[in-house]
Amino acid sequence: MRVAIISNVFLPQIGGVQIVANSIAEELTRRRIPVSVVTRESRGEGDVARGYEVLRIGSWCRAIPAILAADVVILLGPIIEPLFYARLAGRPVVVSNHMAPVGGNGRGLRLRLIAGLTRRTVDVACSRSLANALGRPASVVPNPLREDFEIGLDDAPRPPSILFAGRFIPEKGGSLLLEAFAVVAKESSTPTLTFVGEGPERDVLKSRARELGLSDRVSFLNLIHGADLQALYRRHSVVAVPSTGPEAFGLVVLEGLASGCRLVVSNRGGLPEAVGPYGIVVDPTIGDIAAALSRALADAGQPRSSDVKAAIHQYLNGHRPDEFVSTLLDLAATRWPTLGGKMRSAGA
Repeated sequence: MRVAIISNVFLPQIGGVQIVANSIAEELTRRRIPVSVVTRESRGEGDVARGYEVLRIGSWCRAIPAILAADVVILLGPIIEPLFYARLAGRPVVVSNHMAPVGGNGRGLRLRLIAGLTRRTVDVACSRSLANALGRPASVVPNPLREDFEIGLDDAPRPPSILFAGRFIPEKGGSLLLEAFAVVAKESSTPTLTFVGEGPERDVLKSRARELGLSDRVSFLNLIHGADLQALYRRHSVVAVPSTGPEAFGLVVLEGLASGCRLVVSNRGGLPEAVGPYGIVVDPTIGDIAAALSRALADAGQPRSSDVKAAIHQYLNGHRPDEFVSTLLDLAATRWPTLGGKMRSAGA
C-alpha cells in the first residue's frame, strides 16, 4: 500500500496545513506505509532527513506519476487540478479541508466544480464551523496535535506573560492583541507580551509597541521549531489567539493547552471548538480581549485541580496524529472496501 499526500504548501514554511501534512506523513511512515508528499512549495531544507519522500514540483501535472503510484490520495485542500487528476485516474481520494471557501470572481463556478469533484471522495473538515462553511456534506475530523509536543501540565510557577504564536497578518489579530495588552499594562506593571512568527505586520506591530511605550515589555522573536518552540510556550502563562477572521481550527490552541498555558481565544471559526471548555472565548474587541487576558493571568497563578488536568490530558490524547490518521483511513476503508483489505494487509 502506498499513500500520496498532496498540499499546495509544505515545510519549512510554517502553517496549519504544513504541520498537518507532516503529521500525516510521519504517522504513516511510523506504520511503515510508503508515503510521498507532493507540493509546489519550492524550499526544501531537511527533506532528506524527514524519513519519507518529498516531491517539490513546479506544475501540478508533474504530480500525476505519484498519483498513479498511490493506492489512496490524501489531498489537503481542496486543490482542483490534482483532485481532477486523482479522480480521472480512479484513485480513492480523501479531501482534508483546512480553509473556508474564498470569495471573488468565479466563486460560484469554483464551488460547483469542487462539489462535483468531491462527490465520490471522503470529504472531511477540521471543525464543524468549517464543515458548515463548505456548503457540502463533510465529516468532521479535528486537527491533530503534532507529535513533538508533549503534554505537560505541571504547576511550576511562571511569570505573568502572554504569548502570540502565528503569522503577522491582519486577520490573526496581532494588532488587536497589542492594543488590549496596553490596557492590561496600565493595570499592572508585571505582565509581558511575546510575539513569535513572521509576516508583513511585524514592523507595524513593533512601531506601535514603541508608540504605546511598551518596547521594554513586548518582544518579537523569529520562527522557532520543535523542542525550542514548546520550551517557549512553557515559559509563558497565557497563550492568546485573538483572530479577527475565520479560523478553520487553530493548532496553536492545542499547542498552548499541551504546554500547560491558559488560553484566550476569539469566537471566530473553529477556535471555540479547538479550545473546548479549557479556555476563555470572547469577541475580538480590545475591551473583551483585555478583560480576558487579565482573568487568564490571574487564573494562571492558581494550580489546576487534578480532575481538570486529567480532563485536558484526555482531550489532547484524542487529538494525537495516530487518532487523526486512523480516522481518515477508517473513513477511506468504509468508502472503498477493497482499499480496506490493502490496509489490513499492510497492518495500517
